[in-house]
Amino acid sequence: MRTGVKVWSANSESWKEIKVDCDFSFKWRVCGTMVKGFAYWIVGNGLGSNRKILVASFDMSTEQLRLVPVPEGYSDPYCFYGLIWKDKFALAAFDGTKMYQVWTIENDSVGKESWTKKFTFELDFGFSLYTINAGNGKLLYNRGRQGLVFYDLETTKMKTVEIRKYNYLASGAHYYVESLLSIKGFKRLKENAKKMNLQQSHILFEI
Repeated sequence: MRTGVKVWSANSESWKEIKVDCDFSFKWRVCGTMVKGFAYWIVGNGLGSNRKILVASFDMSTEQLRLVPVPEGYSDPYCFYGLIWKDKFALAAFDGTKMYQVWTIENDSVGKESWTKKFTFELDFGFSLYTINAGNGKLLYNRGRQGLVFYDLETTKMKTVEIRKYNYLASGAHYYVESLLSIKGFKRLKENAKKMNLQQSHILFEI
């Protein structure tokens, strides 16, 4: 199956096809991490023993998609999560017990990516399928009936932010900072919203 990537332009109201070097499949369809004009996904290439785990990064300014292998020695059955640490994309690798490692991606003078290990830590509870990224150097976990738990990568402290009263699990979280700057190209969307008599003052897009 061929992988195709297209980007919708709010200015031209049209789709543009983006060149892709190899086929891949998404671990999650929605964008897991966005930082400094880049969107990141955890993706896979190949099947069975030949399957490789990659990080797909999309530069919104140049509209280029790049695929970067995860750190050497890591593959399935490791679980990977993208997060934000000090305004950089970071990758959390989980070995299936209680041990986590966090890596950041760096670019050298010729634009080649490399990984740097930042943290190795162990939690006092096992793997949760619903571990979710909250950004800004903190991980957010669904910890059973105990609720949602923040884990700070630098201080190693945990804080329960909600005790569940209902039977539900959070599916995702994003780090958000308000800004007075407008996003280029969204004037047309705002005008279209007025034409449709939309009452909301904000429009949230998941790319």
